[in-house]
Amino acid sequence: MRVLKMMTVLIAAASLACSSAGSSTPDNRTDEPIEYGQNVTRYRGPELEVEVNKWWAETHIGDELMVLRVAFAAGTTSSIVKMENIRVRTPDGREIAPMDQAGLHKIYFGKLRMELIQANAWSPPSSRFMGTRQLCAAWFVTPPDNPQPRSNSIHPSRSQVCYGPLLFEVPTGVQPGRWVLVIDLEESQARVPFELELPMAE
Repeated sequence: MRVLKMMTVLIAAASLACSSAGSSTPDNRTDEPIEYGQNVTRYRGPELEVEVNKWWAETHIGDELMVLRVAFAAGTTSSIVKMENIRVRTPDGREIAPMDQAGLHKIYFGKLRMELIQANAWSPPSSRFMGTRQLCAAWFVTPPDNPQPRSNSIHPSRSQVCYGPLLFEVPTGVQPGRWVLVIDLEESQARVPFELELPMAE
């Protein structure tokens, strides 16, 4: 009887050890996006960390312009993020490329300029994402009346965060539902889903 009890204890311990080993996540990384706060989703992949703030998009349902505040930092390895490899996937499966500097310049002056300023479109990401990292200067699009370093390729590091708005023209209007920011990288693909909801009726 004592031998049988001993074998039972050993089997249980071995099962627990295997279960723990199978569920471990080194460096606390996961390809599953994590939502924190009301408007922010964070993705942590092997090549890239991404923060997406959807506030503008969710408060402009029906508009033909979607603005996302986005920040990039390197993952365990580093990867170049090219503007041509970024797109947003609509709830009905269409994919839309971001607006470039020339496109922004055409629509910037007037009402949009004030709205982007009030929305802090070029402001840094959350302190939770920043941590102790520094801000990098370059982004894909910059305010036409306040030129800043701009590049079609961003190379974030583990010690720096690159950030700014991504603007998308949505001819049929921004609709509620599940959207996905898709970024093709050198060896992987980052997919950051976010839900847009209609405001609750008062």
